[in-house]
Amino acid sequence: MSTGDPPATPDYGGLQRRLFQFLQVPVGPPELPPGASRWTRSFRADPAYLSYLTLGWLVVSAMILGVAGFVAVLGLGLGLETMGDGVLGPLLAVGALLVGVTLVTIQGLGLRLRYDATWYVMTDQALRNRRGLWVIQENTVSFDNVQNLSVRQGPIQRLFGIQDLVVETAAAGSSTGSNQEAQARALRVEGIRDAEELRDRIAERMRLVGDSGLGRDRSARTAERPVTPAGNGPLSPAHLQLLREIKAEVQRLNSA
Repeated sequence: MSTGDPPATPDYGGLQRRLFQFLQVPVGPPELPPGASRWTRSFRADPAYLSYLTLGWLVVSAMILGVAGFVAVLGLGLGLETMGDGVLGPLLAVGALLVGVTLVTIQGLGLRLRYDATWYVMTDQALRNRRGLWVIQENTVSFDNVQNLSVRQGPIQRLFGIQDLVVETAAAGSSTGSNQEAQARALRVEGIRDAEELRDRIAERMRLVGDSGLGRDRSARTAERPVTPAGNGPLSPAHLQLLREIKAEVQRLNSA
C-alpha cells in the first residue's frame, strides 16, 4: 500500500499533553478503514478553522463576562443597601466574576483541545474521522454507501476561506431511526480549504467502488460473486414463468 500523506503524530507539550494523557485521548490520526488501499491521506482542519472557532468563543465569552459583570454590580449594589457591613455584596461580586472567568477559560481550553483531537483519514475506499475529548467517537463512511455530497460555507467561513464537506449515506437521509443515528451516518469534514477538490475525488471513487463491503472494487466483487440458481437470483417468479412458457412454445414449434 502506498500512501499520499503519511500519518503524522503531533508533538504536544506541557499542559496539553498532560490533559490528553489524563483523558486518554489519542494524539495521532485514527487507524485506517478496513480494506486494501492504494493511497491514504490523514489531515485535520485548517488552522484558519481554529481562528474561526476562536472568534465564536470571543463572542460567547463577551456575553458570559457581561452577564457576570452585571450580576456582580447588581449584587454589590444590593449588598451595600441591605447589609450594614457590606460583606455580602463583595462576596457575590467576586463569585460572579470567578464563575464567568472559569467558564470562559474552560471553553477556550476545550476549544483548542477539541481542535487538536479531531482527525480525518481518507483512503481510496472510505473516509473516517475521530473527534471528542470525554467521549471519543469514530465514524467511517464507505464510498460505496455515499448518497450525497455537499459543500457548505457560511458568511463568516468565507471570510476565513474555509468550507465544510458533508458526506451523507442512505441512512442519513432516511426518516426512520433516531436523529442521533442519522447524524452519525452523515460525516462532516469541517474547516478545510479544499472541500470542493475532496468532494470531486470522493465522487470519482463512488463511480469506481461497488455496493457492498468496505474497501473492495465493484469489478472484483462482480468477478467473485457466485452464480445463483434459478429463482434465487434477480429474476422474479413472473419472469421465470414467462421464460418457461417461451421454452414450451419453442419445443412445440420444433416438434410440429
